[in-house]
Parts: sequence; structure tokens; C-alpha cells
Amino acid sequence: MSSERYQTEGSGTGRAPDPVGQEGRTFHILLGDQALNTHLGGSEVMRGQLRRLLDGMDLPACLWGLSRPVPLGVYPGGGFSIFDDHRVEVEGYRGAETITDQDRVDLFRKVFGLLHPSAVYGQAARDLVTAVLATS
Repeated sequence: MSSERYQTEGSGTGRAPDPVGQEGRTFHILLGDQALNTHLGGSEVMRGQLRRLLDGMDLPACLWGLSRPVPLGVYPGGGFSIFDDHRVEVEGYRGAETITDQDRVDLFRKVFGLLHPSAVYGQAARDLVTAVLATS
């Protein structure tokens, strides 16, 4: 994808700049299935987060993918964001790191490519969130 790609794996706090909705910007967001099943803050907080996720899925500049609990082609690791295929932001317990070395950026693009097939998109993703919400 040549436009901006914002990708986060897992339930990390992937931060994007605030250009959602700006013309020409597209965000491809991939959440790991653990994001739907990790109840930090209790059931009420989780239900609120799931409703917020459903609202976010309506944003026209965002393509949301939710990985399913299937064998993955690579260990998903922590949260990371890829911006314009030239910069990666990695977040973890040690803090954030910005990566601009193209070889390292390419590694994250490869990881994203390996994780991407495990995800469902569109109505299937909405159905998955709705099913989890119904049981939360």
C-alpha cells in the first residue's frame, strides 16, 4: 500500500498522528484476536472498547482486520505501526522506538504480510466483534 499504513498487532496502544479522514490517507489496522479477549478493567470497560471498535470500523479511511486464533506464519510480537512504508513505530514495555532503516522497515512489512492472511475484514470482522460483545 503506497498510502500511509497504520498497523497495530495485539492490544497495544499503537498511536497514529491525527490525519484519519484526511484526503489521500488510508490506515490498514490489524488487531490480534487477543485484543478481543483481554479484559483489562472489567466487562463494562471491555464492552465500551468493543463498541468503540465497531464505531471505528465505519471510518472510510480505515481498513480493519481482526486476526483469528489460527496458526500464524510468524510470532506477532508487540504493537507496531508502519507509516508510508518508510517509518516504523514500535511500542513495548521499554518505550517507543522509531525505525527508519529501510532493511528493518522491510522486515516489519514482511511480518505484516505474514500476519495479514490470518485476519478477517469487512462484515466478517464486524460479526466477530459483535459476537464477542454479545458474550461480554
